[in-house]
Amino acid sequence: MLVVVVCFAIGLVYEYEIEQFYFRYLTVWMVTVLLILVHELGHALTSRLVGAKVHGIYVSWMSGRCYTDGSNSRLA
Repeated sequence: MLVVVVCFAIGLVYEYEIEQFYFRYLTVWMVTVLLILVHELGHALTSRLVGAKVHGIYVSWMSGRCYTDGSNSRLA
């Protein structure tokens, strides 16, 4: 029981710092996903410019994929 009380008290004292940490973490996560999306949109645009059909774009928190028919060009 004492451990629970101590952890609760520490949580009250450091609540502001914890909120700042999660806000920064969320901001970094959103910027990362946005940058991955922009990167994959670049692949899709390049594929369209060389004549390949784009079927879709998949974006997750650490990677992305651009699904195309393919092309004979080295750009896509």
